[in-house]
Amino acid sequence: ITTFVQEVIDNGGLEYCDMISIHPYYITKSPEEQDIRAVVASIRKLLENAGKPDMPIVISEWGWSTGREDTTEEEQAMYAVRGASLVSDITDYCIFFSAQEVSTDNAEQKGYGIVKGTQDENELAPKPVYAALSFYNSITGDKEVSLLTTDANKNYQREFEGENEVVIQFWN
Repeated sequence: ITTFVQEVIDNGGLEYCDMISIHPYYITKSPEEQDIRAVVASIRKLLENAGKPDMPIVISEWGWSTGREDTTEEEQAMYAVRGASLVSDITDYCIFFSAQEVSTDNAEQKGYGIVKGTQDENELAPKPVYAALSFYNSITGDKEVSLLTTDANKNYQREFEGENEVVIQFWN
């Protein structure tokens, strides 16, 4: 991703951009294993060096597919919430891909949705990721990100502060 962004910068493309949009698909890796924060930080550094430190960064397509046998619907839900939490302070928007599963024989492509697709008996039935993201957004959406810590054992703590309340998220 950073190589492409550097090419855009080198060729004067930032003059035609209002924001940078990235699509980090991970298939089976968790957001911590892929280190999404490092990816965004490297893009932010490129933008700073190019004189555009405040250019918005949007993750406009990302997610984990349950169309493969190595990612369950529960893992998809956990990864989505943890990933959103990890980037909540360093991106301007985070958009999950995609709303509805697609009808295809391609295992990777068909399982990204947050609701079942037309190929399923229960079309539009929510998957666990739908409930997880809905709950996450409902308790953090009106709050400011205030803290992210991690330790040597890969225990994470994220805090969000609102008026007279704090939401604390823990995971390992």
